[in-house]
Amino acid sequence: MHEQLKTLKDNRDIGPLQQVTFTEQNKKAVLRNVHLKKKRRFIVPQFVLALFSVFVIAGIYLLMNDNINQQRAVETITDSITSSEVLTVPISDNLFTIEWLSDAMDRGNHDFETSAHDLLVIDPTIRTNKRGDVIYYQMPEEMLLQNPNIPTQYLGRIVALPGESIEIINGQVWIDGKILNTFYGKATKHGLDEEAYFNKVDESNIVNAEETRKYFSTSAPLTNVKEGEVYILVDQWWRGTDSRHYGALDTKEIIGVVLGYEQ
Repeated sequence: MHEQLKTLKDNRDIGPLQQVTFTEQNKKAVLRNVHLKKKRRFIVPQFVLALFSVFVIAGIYLLMNDNINQQRAVETITDSITSSEVLTVPISDNLFTIEWLSDAMDRGNHDFETSAHDLLVIDPTIRTNKRGDVIYYQMPEEMLLQNPNIPTQYLGRIVALPGESIEIINGQVWIDGKILNTFYGKATKHGLDEEAYFNKVDESNIVNAEETRKYFSTSAPLTNVKEGEVYILVDQWWRGTDSRHYGALDTKEIIGVVLGYEQ
């Protein structure tokens, strides 16, 4: 058959193709060769298949990891008990009052400031502290040595409890890898988060917008709270001293829990 095809190629003057005879076996051989050539055209090198497999596996891993991260992101810890308002309470036996002139706990109404409200009532008998409690405590000695101007007794809010881990990421408090979804669980200024603050406050009253935005992105490293400790934050992180500076607080330093303003 090959000789016959060669004859056709070499003798272009040959007349019609009927002058060359092809057997049925010749035809099958031609079809078989054509089929093999088609298959060869689509053979993919093994290394290409291997590379493709790697990309597919990596894509599946990234997709699964993203889904896991999304699930983690929606996990929250809430506090439906603690109020952002400061109550007014009657004074009674075993309670005492204090003055507090700092605005570190101000949520927009000079909260806890006795210059704008009545004296604060402290209960020294409460020892079962819970998340959200505002406490009156003894400032750790190391902080007083670093900064003698810090008051020796201070106010702060319990945010993380014994046995928990706490971390602040981009202005958001995380407890045991879950978002703390409450009014004291994120960076605020006068009780407002970043979006609300820049929408409400006139730009002319914002001294440094860039630094203010950095504040709303405050971060703090992971801290594991041990037994006999609590993690304290003031409500206005930019105005006070708390566990971001001295670490978890020994509960022995707690003097009492703030109940509210004196009635």
